[in-house]
Amino acid sequence: MPDRNHLPFYKRRVLLSDPDAEVSSWPLELVALRDKIHGEARLTQEKELSSLRDELSGSEDKWKQKRNISFDQNRHLEEVTKERDGLKRVAVGLHRVVGQLVAYCAHAEDELNRTVLANLLARLIPDHDESFLLDVSRSSSPDGSVDLNTSAVTRRVHFAPDLELLGTETAAEADTGAQADEASVLAFLQQQRDLSADIKLQLERSLRRLRHEATSLLDLSEKLATKRHETKMLESSQVEITEMVQDLDSKQMSCDNCELHRKNMEEAMAECLQRENLLRSDLDAAMMKIAHLMTLGDRHSSDVIAEGYGTGCGAGCMGAGAGLRVARGVGGSVSLEGALSPRGEINALNAELDALHRERDDLQQQLEAANRQLRSTRQFVEEQAHEREHERDEFARRLADMR
Repeated sequence: MPDRNHLPFYKRRVLLSDPDAEVSSWPLELVALRDKIHGEARLTQEKELSSLRDELSGSEDKWKQKRNISFDQNRHLEEVTKERDGLKRVAVGLHRVVGQLVAYCAHAEDELNRTVLANLLARLIPDHDESFLLDVSRSSSPDGSVDLNTSAVTRRVHFAPDLELLGTETAAEADTGAQADEASVLAFLQQQRDLSADIKLQLERSLRRLRHEATSLLDLSEKLATKRHETKMLESSQVEITEMVQDLDSKQMSCDNCELHRKNMEEAMAECLQRENLLRSDLDAAMMKIAHLMTLGDRHSSDVIAEGYGTGCGAGCMGAGAGLRVARGVGGSVSLEGALSPRGEINALNAELDALHRERDDLQQQLEAANRQLRSTRQFVEEQAHEREHERDEFARRLADMR
């Protein structure tokens, strides 16, 4: 199993980002780190889901309550409108009935006038007063050509003549003569004329009251139309307020997501710094190994020179074996000829040092990219916060204006 310190950074990042990867061949540190990262993410996701469910349930209850209130208002308005239409129909019918009643009263007036003048007055007044009967009958007829006072003609109505008063004549009254009979008839006619005037006055009052009620109904319909318009404006303003609140909540959620992303970037940058420190320590260890191998190479060269003269074989052989073991442990892919010489070991260590330098440069570039992304994220979060504050102030101002 490869060492944790020698795994490339991108491999460890891929292993940590894949939740379904096989963990049997992983190091314990990576497994613990992956469980910690995914556990925290899962807890955060569950908290966000629970808060979203609570917010959605609250907004759903508010929407249902508003819908029920608007439905009740519309239903009450429909009932008032139906009642108004019914009252309009009743008013029209009553106006028609009153008109027919007035026409019937006028016709009855003519009939009663003709009946009274033709029958009753003919019995009560003697033949010598026929000119008076003729004048009265002409004034009561609708097609008469005599120029008379119109008000006097229209007031001569006999709806219910008191016949008992006419029939209760005593013998003494019969002896008084035609002048007494004429006076009683004139008094009776004056009484009936006053009664007709009272009835017409009552009818005119009723007509005026009906006109006033019709005007009130029309004013009520206009007021209902104005109230309906105001209700629609209020509902539209409530819808606008709800949309603004939802927009504010969504933007607040986006700000929270940006803040979480910023925290993740800070954690990633801290991890990159830690890995850079580890690589620096590995680089220092490799430099120490190179220095040690260079000292071993110097000793080996001196031992080879001594071996040419027949001395120092044991120490030189031991140094070569140690160098071979070190080269094999560090490089792993160096050829046998390169491993038998200190120069090959130094080349292998130089190659490993170059690889470490490249990895360090790669990590440095990743760190710089993370820093740039973090700065851009911070700038975006600050801009979003400024926009949210401006929108909140605008929303508060509009809400105060609506109130």
